[in-house]
Amino acid sequence: MNASKIALIVLMAVSCSVCTAQSAKLPLRAVSDVPLTGRATRLDHQSFDPQSRRLYIAHLGDDMMTVFDTNSGKVVGDVKDLKRVHGVLAVPKLHRVYASATGTNELAVIDDQTLQVVARVPAGDYPDRIAYANRGVKTKGLSRVHFGIS
Repeated sequence: MNASKIALIVLMAVSCSVCTAQSAKLPLRAVSDVPLTGRATRLDHQSFDPQSRRLYIAHLGDDMMTVFDTNSGKVVGDVKDLKRVHGVLAVPKLHRVYASATGTNELAVIDDQTLQVVARVPAGDYPDRIAYANRGVKTKGLSRVHFGIS
């Protein structure tokens, strides 16, 4: 079994166990073996969108983010050209996924429906983890969004 498959099994088990942590019994067990797109290279952070049931996976070694539908058990797409992608964060309320790319020192803004990069924002040296906080401040009908990138 290659590293991508093992990582996906672990990610799925962790994602599912968060929802059922109180009733879950250990040890964890593999529920499926799903091949991912790309090579068996390094994966990094992931983010789960509970509304769409999608798992966004930073496929660092292949410079892309893999999108996995946990309902169907299939890869639904890849967002490519994210050089050395580390952090990913789904923000369902905004219909956006954010990805930090250390190879270009930027934050990529991705539409969660089309999986297209809609903006690239300079993020300083070696952006990695991403945090989001909506402070509820309205500006011309839009909420002000605060991000932290480490």
